[in-house]
Amino acid sequence: MNDLQAIQQLGYRYAQIIDRKQFEQLADIMLPNCEFVSDLFHYQNCDEIITGMGLLEQFKGTFHAVQNQLININGTRADGEVYCVASHILTKDGQDYKLDWGIRYLDAYQKEGDIWQFSKRELIIDWTQQLPCNQS
Repeated sequence: MNDLQAIQQLGYRYAQIIDRKQFEQLADIMLPNCEFVSDLFHYQNCDEIITGMGLLEQFKGTFHAVQNQLININGTRADGEVYCVASHILTKDGQDYKLDWGIRYLDAYQKEGDIWQFSKRELIIDWTQQLPCNQS
């Protein structure tokens, strides 16, 4: 796998970890001093990120669909912009709703040995939409 593919896999892996709520595995793809920021939170290291992701437990499920990935590699460092639509299923007043976010992640990556990891991830929410889920 070349460097570009390895970095793209980080975005896919992140989505899988979050959707499966296996937050401890974030340590495999993020540097210990990785920073994760948005208008909603500011985590300054991987341990804070793992703890903070516990907020997602409020949702019955999530589904992150990773889309465009623009990545610039410069030796052992890289930066990129990753598009994603993230769906969150929540229950309010006995009704399930799907909360969708149009997300752009502004990422920084670092390679140590043969391994690429996130060194920073910024979450930008460009749009949101909430719709009732169909009941069967």
